Amino acid sequence: MGIFSKKSKDTARAMFYDGELQGFTANTPCTFRADITDLLISRINPVVQAALPLERIKTAEIMPEADYMRLHKGVDTAQVKLPRWTLRIVYTAQDGAEKELVFWFVTQDYKGVKGLVELIQPAAPASYTL
Repeated sequence: MGIFSKKSKDTARAMFYDGELQGFTANTPCTFRADITDLLISRINPVVQAALPLERIKTAEIMPEADYMRLHKGVDTAQVKLPRWTLRIVYTAQDGAEKELVFWFVTQDYKGVKGLVELIQPAAPASYTL
């Protein structure tokens, strides 16, 4: 990809933070790619790839790291010079349990991650019963 070429909306980069993702450790660089059926999460070095079927994704949300730490970990964190963002993916595991994967990224990767989230986020129901 050249310096001025557009980034693909179906790919993004982030660092693994938390969750059950075999072969991945905290602060592992990852790439994401969405295809028609799966979200493919790849560890960069050594290469490990995990596929999460899109129909099992319940929510995908982006928030500032400080907000994630306060809401989901109960910890207030000090603001750092280089703000970080958090991608939290909640999904249904094969055993039916609700689980989450959490990744962090810096502002320069925000646009790519936001584009990916728009692709994998389940559509809101058009009608529902109260």
